[in-house]
Amino acid sequence: DGQARAGGPADPFATARVLQPAVLAAPTPPLDRHPVAVAQPVLLEGYAVDTAGDDVRFTVDGASVAVDVDRLPTCGPLTPALVAASTACLGLLRWDAGRWTVQPLAVQSTVKRAAVAAHTGDWAQGPTDAKVAKAEAKAGDSVAVLRERAGRLLRR
Repeated sequence: DGQARAGGPADPFATARVLQPAVLAAPTPPLDRHPVAVAQPVLLEGYAVDTAGDDVRFTVDGASVAVDVDRLPTCGPLTPALVAASTACLGLLRWDAGRWTVQPLAVQSTVKRAAVAAHTGDWAQGPTDAKVAKAEAKAGDSVAVLRERAGRLLRR
């Protein structure tokens, strides 16, 4: 039903859909914000993606906003190509250098008719590539391998 459930896995897109109206109802005026809170969290859905060279732009209801792909972490699964293929974006709307930009934090896209979400923090949960995860599982735990080898040396 698109709603976040208590006790289940957290879906940031469902949470944003539920909580965004309350956040937008009482915004803090820009001059009263702390410098850390200059960015405004936004949920963008139903946008068209324009890619010209390395520049990615979202067009929503005729208005175009640049996507700041330079702020994407290099170690995470979020790439400019994944952002360009997305259907929904949870990010921070920023006023930088005289223009509005969106810094993606999570994107949702459709892969093989299934909705797939990628977040900037996914790298912390281990490898996201199936081949890398399989190779890592096959290699085993490095501490266990060292213990086993040390045990063999001590038995001699």
